[in-house]
Amino acid sequence: MINFYKNLGFHIPVSGGIEKIFKIAEELNINNMQIFTSSNIRWSFQEKINILTLNKFNENRKKFGDSKIFSHGCYLTNLASDNLDLRKKSEKSLIAEIKRCEILNIQGIVFHPGSNTDKRKGMANISQSLRIINEETGLKVKLFLENSAAQGNTIPSTVEELAE
Repeated sequence: MINFYKNLGFHIPVSGGIEKIFKIAEELNINNMQIFTSSNIRWSFQEKINILTLNKFNENRKKFGDSKIFSHGCYLTNLASDNLDLRKKSEKSLIAEIKRCEILNIQGIVFHPGSNTDKRKGMANISQSLRIINEETGLKVKLFLENSAAQGNTIPSTVEELAE
């Protein structure tokens, strides 16, 4: 019999420590998960992971077996903004997230690109920021732009905007 839930994933809390996500996933009988590698509501520019946490994470991951892990970026990220300071903070935060994911061998990052009252300008800002991030990191971790179901001025809010 195929275990349907092994093909599903959930957003797993890391409040007890990132190294404990595998126990939660095992209890839920899943092997795919999404986590935050840092606060989702505060800026985090820390690129490193505590060595003890990293060792325990890797040890637990080996015991757990085949798993796909994705990170979710900070909710403050706004690569679409015309506010240069906010955009630079967003770039710096996403670069740090990429570096943490590389250390943890996490496959990708799901994030909301941001919002702008001028969608065309916002999409151009996102594109420019992603080029800067690529130059800085080489993008060894996949980035997944999450749409926001046509909420206000968020980008992308439609599949068509995502394609652009």
